[in-house]
Amino acid sequence: KEFMTKLSILASSKKNDLTASSRSDSLVINPSQNKESLNNVTENENNQGVQEFHSKQDFVDQLKPFAKQAADLIGVHPGVLIAQAALETGWGKFMSKDNSGKSSLNLFGIKATPNWSGKKITSNTLEFVKGLPQRMNQSFRAYDSIKQSFEDYVELIKGNPRYQNAVEQSADPEMYLKEIQAGGYATDPDYAKKIHTIFERESLNNIPF
Repeated sequence: KEFMTKLSILASSKKNDLTASSRSDSLVINPSQNKESLNNVTENENNQGVQEFHSKQDFVDQLKPFAKQAADLIGVHPGVLIAQAALETGWGKFMSKDNSGKSSLNLFGIKATPNWSGKKITSNTLEFVKGLPQRMNQSFRAYDSIKQSFEDYVELIKGNPRYQNAVEQSADPEMYLKEIQAGGYATDPDYAKKIHTIFERESLNNIPF
């Protein structure tokens, strides 16, 4: 759906997984209101302050409990959310950081629109304008925990009418991704395809949740 002080366009040129999503999203609902909490994730699992992921498996393992609960709220397969976070962050290696070096923990590239009253980070990111990639500075949301990032994503998807079709099609991973792209989640014309490729190639549909 932030903060991506991604290590410049290196992230996108180095690997297909690291291609910036190029966000066009603008949420009009403050997610701090009426937030659906991932209540069953324990404080120990909350991993507050996590800033590094040492491998793809580490990324998956740390996100699994949150992806499961967030996916249950939306109705989509948890692996789809992990695949989306993997694309947005390069498997956790390209999340933006504040001046102190603390990670924004923005797993879904959600921008800090004017209504956002929480923490934010300015990052240079890749956007597609009329189909052409351009580098520009954007303001992204920052979180205190992985759990907060997932909760905000759920609120965005379920709270914004633009994604109603995605929620209605959420049982089908490919259709869900096509519908969030159609709703304006990202400006990258291949956004949905890239996520679905990760979902299938990494066998995220087979991970036990």
